[in-house]
This record gives sequence, structure tokens and C-alpha cells, in this order.
Amino acid sequence: MKPSIKQLLLILLLLVAALPLSAGNTGPSGIDLSGRLTYDNGKPIRGAAVSDGYCVVATDEQGFYRIESIPEARFVYVSLPADCRVPIGKNGMPLFWQSIDPSQPDARYDFRFEKIPVERSFTLYCLADPQVKSAAHLERLCQETVPDLIESMKNSKANYAVTLGDNVYDRPQLIPDLQKALGELAMPVFMTMGNHDHLETETGDRAARANFENHFGPVDYSFNRGNAHIVVMDNVQYLKKQKYRSELTSAQLEWLKQDLARVPSDKTVLLCVHIPLRTTAHKAGADNRYDELLELLSRFDEAHIMSGHTHYNQNFLHETASGKTIYEHIHGAVCGAWWSSTICTDGTPNGYGVYRFNAKGIRDWHYKGTLLPAEVQARFYPVGSFPGSLAEERPGEIVVNVWNADDTWKVELLEDGKKSCDMERFTDYDKAVWQHAKELGKPVPKDADHPTHWFRKNDHLYRGVPRSADSQITIRITDRFGKVYLQEVPTTDTRSMKSYPEK
Repeated sequence: MKPSIKQLLLILLLLVAALPLSAGNTGPSGIDLSGRLTYDNGKPIRGAAVSDGYCVVATDEQGFYRIESIPEARFVYVSLPADCRVPIGKNGMPLFWQSIDPSQPDARYDFRFEKIPVERSFTLYCLADPQVKSAAHLERLCQETVPDLIESMKNSKANYAVTLGDNVYDRPQLIPDLQKALGELAMPVFMTMGNHDHLETETGDRAARANFENHFGPVDYSFNRGNAHIVVMDNVQYLKKQKYRSELTSAQLEWLKQDLARVPSDKTVLLCVHIPLRTTAHKAGADNRYDELLELLSRFDEAHIMSGHTHYNQNFLHETASGKTIYEHIHGAVCGAWWSSTICTDGTPNGYGVYRFNAKGIRDWHYKGTLLPAEVQARFYPVGSFPGSLAEERPGEIVVNVWNADDTWKVELLEDGKKSCDMERFTDYDKAVWQHAKELGKPVPKDADHPTHWFRKNDHLYRGVPRSADSQITIRITDRFGKVYLQEVPTTDTRSMKSYPEK
């Protein structure tokens, strides 16, 4: 027997009545996020991107936005426009977000920002792996890194910083002290999450990152300065204590697509993550979504990847399927080799990256060794120094470690002020670091093919054989921007690696 029309209508009414009551058109969480963005003069901020971490929308002509949110969303936040000053919260960190209150479905999330002229130039400092684990580490950060950054900041009127993860070393109780230390810089410091920032007592990524979010807000976000769009993402999928993998989930990649969709192609785009994408480059096509991520970046005239994690310095070029090259800057660590001395595992000094922007994009960059002059970009070892390491050494050769070199750099050996030869780039262990690691009692490789956590090969070594054993040696280094550095003082012992010289 077929049901009558009345019976069908009755069934339909019962189904409608079973649906949850809601005010307006909401997402699955029953919370319809909405609010308004205005400048401090009360005028609306039009076309600004607002997100809950899963969806990205733009404000309308009156500055209003609306997001159909989902239960997993913890924050609503703004991709800070370039003409807005970065607001700083009570904890000294950038405050561009608000926590979502699920118990208040009718709450409005308004944002008000101070309007400023769009900066034609600014400097960005990339701080990889501060990784503080003790009061002693914090003391070194405060006495070495912070004063050095403050001195570097004098060279620019507009300064910003972004950490590249592992801000603490499995010591969440140190986060307030770290915030206080970074607050001394008097510049906005944006935070990236690393594997050691997760709670190792938790199982699963969402629970493990919650404490970090409580202190710093969203872990996937973006902001705009000058002509640059800077994206920060958590690419650590935490499984359990000390177990994790490098990956962006499908939801994260969808968020990134939406975020970048509103960015003009002539903008310079930076993607800041903790674990280098170079690490997953050989896994193209796997679940890490490496190829798709690179294609998203390839749409822009200039795109760079900023990463840390390794505790050594390397520049790596990614080739996209469309034939574009994406430059990845893998930074030496603020803490070097875990605050054990003054160098990283490849001989790069403890330090950070410095990127100077103009109206078009990145004007130039360099690696700044902590408490070293910016002009110091290399260390050279004379003939016969540091014998006994696994580093291959040809008879009579000088070896130079140029820590931020790439294929465009030129390194020349000068004898008595005259060019003797172009030095040859090669990959090997830094022989002085070998001796230094042994002096610290750290494990060194049993053979050349088995690097350890504390001692790594690097691709920024150069070698050359002088014509005369009695000549005065100078190393002339020219970076990709044409800036020339001269290195005349050889390194013959490891004292400068153990501690900084007294002033």
C-alpha cells in the first residue's frame, strides 16, 4: 500500500522537528562565527582573511565576516593585513586571534587593529630551535641571543621575527620564561611549533599540541608585511612520546589552498615550518603531499621555505612539477648543538637568519652568528690542521667552511693579496667539529658513512691548495648578492667553538 500525501507530509514534518534548533545557518558545531574587523579609527577593514583553522573567508565592504565552523576549531583569527600594526598580548606575543567559546553560540568575535602605512622595507629574523631545557639554557638565550638580536635590529626601522619550532625541549613549564625573554626584543615574534613543543605525555597530535596553543594560539596561520605574505604551519604529526612524522594533513593543505587563494601572484610568499621539506623530497607522491604543496607555492613570483630542526645550516632547491625552483632555507640553530658550545653540528655558529625586504620582495639575506660580526661568514683551516678526523684531506690543501653558501657563491684563495685559485666546493665532515665533538665527549661516526646526531657532513665546504707554503692567505667570499667577505684569520684550535671570546 502506497502512503498518502498526508502521510508523506507528516513524515517530513517529523524529520524536520528532529533536526537541532539553531539561530541562522550554522556549521556542524552549531556555532556560526561572525564579527567585524575595523581600524582604530572605526573604519571597516575590507577583504581581510579570517579563519577558524579549517575555513578561510574574507570580510565584506563593511568589514563583516561569517564562518560556518566545525567542532574541532579552537580559534578564530585574522591574517593580519599589511596596513595593521601587530597587536601584542599580555604575554608579549602577537595577538591576532580569539578563543572560540562553544557555550556562547551567539558570541561575536570582533577585531580592531591600529592602522599604519604599509612598510616599504622591513627585516625578518628566522630563529630556529631555541630549544631551552633548563634555567642555564634560558640564561644563555638571554645573555647571548637576545642582546645580539637587539643589536641587529638597530639596522632596520621595522623588525619582525618568526621562530621555526622547538622553542622548548620537552619542558612546557619553561614557556612563560621563554615568552618573557622574547618579549625583551620589543618586536613581534611569531611562533612555529616543533616536535619538542608537543606534550610528550600525550598520545595523538591534537592533545599533544593543546598546551602550545593555550600559550600561543593557532599553529597554522598567516600574516602580511610589506609585499610579503608569511605563512606559519605545524608540519609535525605527533604520534606519542618522541614519535612523530613530517606531514601536512589533507585538512591543513585545504586550509593553505584557501589562504593562498586570496594572495596575488606578485606577492613574495614565505612558508615557515619546523621540519625541512627537503626531508620529504625523496618521498614525492607519498602521503606527505609534498608535490601538491610545492605546486601551491609555484604560483607566486617569489616563494621561499623557512625551516629548522636539523641543527645545521643548508640551502636546498626544490624543483616543482611545473619546472619552477623553490628555495628552502634550512637554518642553523639558535641553540647550536643543544647549547653544548657555540656551534651547530656542521660547524655553523649558533645564530639565526636575517632577511631584508624591500617593496618588491627579499632584497638580501645572510646568516648571523651569535655574538659574531655579520661579516664573519666562514672559518678556514690551514694546511695540516686537526689531523685524525674522518674528513678527507688532500696534501697541502686549505679547507673553508662557508656556512650559508649556495651554488651562486664564489670562494677564492688569495696569496699575498693576489688570487691564486677558485676554491672547489665539496661535501664532507668539518674536521675541526670532529675534534670539538670528541672533546665534549659526544659520539662521533665509526666511519665516514655513518654520521651521528652530533656530527654531520655538510655541503658548504671549499678547498684549495696554495702555491706557496710561505704566502699570506686570505679567503675572499662573494655571496649571491655581490657582497664580499674577507677571512684572514685561520682557525687552529677549538677554543672559539667552546666559548665566545671575552670583550
